[in-house]
Amino acid sequence: IPSTGHGNRNVMFVKTPASPHGRTDVGSYTSGAGSTRIMPMGLGTAGITSNLDPKVVYDHGRGDLGMNLPYDSALLWIAESSLQMPLPDGWQEDDGGYFTNPQLAVRCEERPQNVVCRNLYKEMKRKADMEGSLGTVFAEEALPRLLVLDPSTQLSLFHYVLPGRNVVGKARQGVDITFEHSAAMSKRHGYLEMREGRVFVGDTGSTNGTYIGEFPQTESRKLEAGAETEVFDGQLLLFADTEATLSMPAGGNIVRALSADAASHMDSESALTDPP
Repeated sequence: IPSTGHGNRNVMFVKTPASPHGRTDVGSYTSGAGSTRIMPMGLGTAGITSNLDPKVVYDHGRGDLGMNLPYDSALLWIAESSLQMPLPDGWQEDDGGYFTNPQLAVRCEERPQNVVCRNLYKEMKRKADMEGSLGTVFAEEALPRLLVLDPSTQLSLFHYVLPGRNVVGKARQGVDITFEHSAAMSKRHGYLEMREGRVFVGDTGSTNGTYIGEFPQTESRKLEAGAETEVFDGQLLLFADTEATLSMPAGGNIVRALSADAASHMDSESALTDPP
């Protein structure tokens, strides 16, 4: 999914058939100034083969990516991919162990790959949790995404806009899309809501406001508290001091499959309510 608002610093996912474990395997390659692109691993995908010590992968996932292990062991492929990713284009490790990107004038202690894969883990877990609660599997290529730049590294990150209401704010609890490092965003600032394949943005009475870009001008307008409006592919959103771009899919059915239990439940509900 290319970013329409941040040039070529984007994250792209390419869907392949799901593995027997219900995951999407990823490898990575880099392109553009400071970009990291993530795509599924497979024969000929990125030329990466795994021969990593499982304990090293486990410790990296738990310690560096913040994975809730062993409960999220099904997502350890993210930690494995993180350890095999090269540095994004424009990044280098200096003699002091710091990672720098001279073009972006960025210097940090943490591996840029950790930032990208920690974001990937959080979003894949959020999606998996909803899938588990609904007994369904979402078609990843049909989900809208909110594209943002990490404030400390300028790496491109994403957040799924899942079906229903996605609360946006800087609180660590009770919020779906969290921007905890924002200085101006409210704890429960606003929301993005997906209904019938359309996305709406709303403000829940934030202190510093929610703004949306207007086509074709570059100006933005402020949403009134309690109001919502539909937003479209490539549209700029500003939650206080945090800029983001909505990336909408080309279309298609969001639900890929129902679990056997969910399908059985729906059939029984239909038998009870449908006339003979």
